[in-house]
Amino acid sequence: MKEKPLTNLRLPDLWKEFNSNFNESFWEEFEQKMKLMKKKFIELALQEEITALTGAQKYERTPERVYRRNGYWKRYIILKDG
Repeated sequence: MKEKPLTNLRLPDLWKEFNSNFNESFWEEFEQKMKLMKKKFIELALQEEITALTGAQKYERTPERVYRRNGYWKRYIILKDG
């Protein structure tokens, strides 16, 4: 929005500026929170998969346990939105 003298400011101009600034910041924050939520969901799903495979919770000892749950490595999962 171009700077106008205070005498030329109108309510529709101010509303348009507020609306554009609000929309930009709202959607940026929304995208960041969605990415974080997706990351946590994927990490939780992977932890559940490990638990199902090993047959024991993290740090749990069971006699039937065949696999070990020690260590991890980074995985890169590519989603359609990054």
